[in-house]
Amino acid sequence: MYRQTKISFGPGKMSPGIKWLLIITTGFFVLQLFFGLNNPGNPIHRFFILVPYDRSTFFPWQPISYMFLHGDFFHILFNMFGLWMFGIMYEKQFGTIKLLQLYFISGIMVGLIYAFFLNFGGLLGASAGIYAIFVSYAYFWPNSQILVFGIFPLKAKFMVLILMVIGLASSFGLDPTDKTAHLGHIMGAAIGFIYLQIVHRRYQLFGSLFHSVKNKINTASFKREEKKTQQVVDKEQWSKDKVDELLEKVSKYGIKSLTKKEKEFLDKVSMNYNRSNDDKYNY
Repeated sequence: MYRQTKISFGPGKMSPGIKWLLIITTGFFVLQLFFGLNNPGNPIHRFFILVPYDRSTFFPWQPISYMFLHGDFFHILFNMFGLWMFGIMYEKQFGTIKLLQLYFISGIMVGLIYAFFLNFGGLLGASAGIYAIFVSYAYFWPNSQILVFGIFPLKAKFMVLILMVIGLASSFGLDPTDKTAHLGHIMGAAIGFIYLQIVHRRYQLFGSLFHSVKNKINTASFKREEKKTQQVVDKEQWSKDKVDELLEKVSKYGIKSLTKKEKEFLDKVSMNYNRSNDDKYNY
């Protein structure tokens, strides 16, 4: 049995998706510093950070653009280090497209939730996507050991669990000076986990649910078809019984004993029968 206990000092050779995310995000940060976009008084600042939905201040690109902006040097340093450290393995294993899907779906979904459902001043940073990357690493390489602060070895699954506990505790806003969107971190991790389950289904946590729902839909569809079939059978049986009843009436009392509706019914049944026979032998 293989047991993964390797201590990681780095993820190895740079992968293309991670490389371009690092370049573009760092480039945006340089532009922030150059144009003073971190200053809330700068009118351009309001165009790119994420703000609560309002027709006069909200723009459709904000749930994406906020991911490329950061509050300060340490903010972008932490996020880009996490992206490099934990994202390369996922991209090498599953490809650039899946990496970008995981990163942007998590970030954009968190952005939309903040914009339409939460009351906040403004949001910026790639942390939602980064936490989804953290989860992806713990998801596939849970026992890979990471050197925390370059000293303490810790398994990836425990590292992510600790980050989640810290983020959850911090999201209650006990420290009024803390402006970090901890709830966004938690939501990014949760959305990332859901994405991984849907795409990879490694642990089948949602697979059984989807299977159960699918079975219920199929069962309901089968019952509807069965009911329709039974209705057709019942209708055909009723028609047959009705024809036998009318024919017996004719044999006893003659054709004149039938009402107009009864004659029309017999004519209709006869036409359907003849049409059915014509279709049957028409090749």
